[in-house]
Amino acid sequence: MIAAILLSSNFKTPLDPLTSIIIMGIFGAAALIGGAIMRDRRVRLLKTGIKVEGTVFSIEYEPRSQSNSSGGQYYPIIRYVTTDGE
Repeated sequence: MIAAILLSSNFKTPLDPLTSIIIMGIFGAAALIGGAIMRDRRVRLLKTGIKVEGTVFSIEYEPRSQSNSSGGQYYPIIRYVTTDGE
């Protein structure tokens, strides 16, 4: 389907359609492999990790790094006690 769209597109690109298809295929394969690796890490953590209870201690705000843009990001500060009591 993507190949048909790229081959029939009126969009002018400096690359020929076959090169575009190959590049998009490489990006797609990389995304698929990266997703599989992240899923494997998550499954391994869920199987071998130790679960502890946490408490949201506060919500922090971090403004964007550019000085002329508005907005930012909120993130929680979580406190928890390990099985060793730390």
